Amino acid sequence: MDMNKYLNSDYIKVEDVKEHNVWVCKEIAETKFEEETKLQINLEHKGNCKSLTLNATNTKRLIEIFGSDTKDVEGKIIVLKLVDTEFKGKEFIGIRIDVEETKASNKEK
Repeated sequence: MDMNKYLNSDYIKVEDVKEHNVWVCKEIAETKFEEETKLQINLEHKGNCKSLTLNATNTKRLIEIFGSDTKDVEGKIIVLKLVDTEFKGKEFIGIRIDVEETKASNKEK
């Protein structure tokens, strides 16, 4: 089996954010994961489309910036950042929506 096919992912990874942190929202959609439905934001950077499953923290951040209607996020610039975080007792690097940078990037000029 050739493992190279597993190197590219349709989901945003830490390495993607390190390479470029500014994306454009294409859409937000509900996605079924086993028994649970979650929100997934589909983002684009220079023609490269990837998804990020929205946890409660990032969902709250989007609501703070754009309001609760997903249509108000489509076409907007989303700035991501990396943060040290903990989940279920394990430390790791998490991907967060940068509230201040996203607001600044979407100000009408």
